[in-house]
Amino acid sequence: GGGDAAAVGAGLVGVVPPQRVLEGSVNGWAFAGETIIHGEPSGLDNTVSCFGGALSYVKQTTTTDKRVAPLRAFPPLQVLLVNTKVPKNT
Repeated sequence: GGGDAAAVGAGLVGVVPPQRVLEGSVNGWAFAGETIIHGEPSGLDNTVSCFGGALSYVKQTTTTDKRVAPLRAFPPLQVLLVNTKVPKNT
C-alpha cells in the first residue's frame, strides 16, 4: 500500500544490462513489474518511484485510459510511514 513494490521494481532496473534498459524506459520496466504483482496497476506508484514529486491521477470511467500528470508547485510534505502490522491485500 505504500508503493514499495514499485520502488523495488524501479531499483531493480538498475541491475539490468544498459542495452536492455534502453529497449524500454525505467518507468516502463517498473510498470511491467507492477503489472505482474498487481494485475492492473494505475501507473502512479511506479511513476512517483521513478520521477519523484506529487502526481495527479484520473481514471477515465468510459475507457481504460488513465491520466497521470505532475502537480507543479506542490509544497513539500513531511510524511510518517507506519507499519500497522495488519495484513492487507493491496
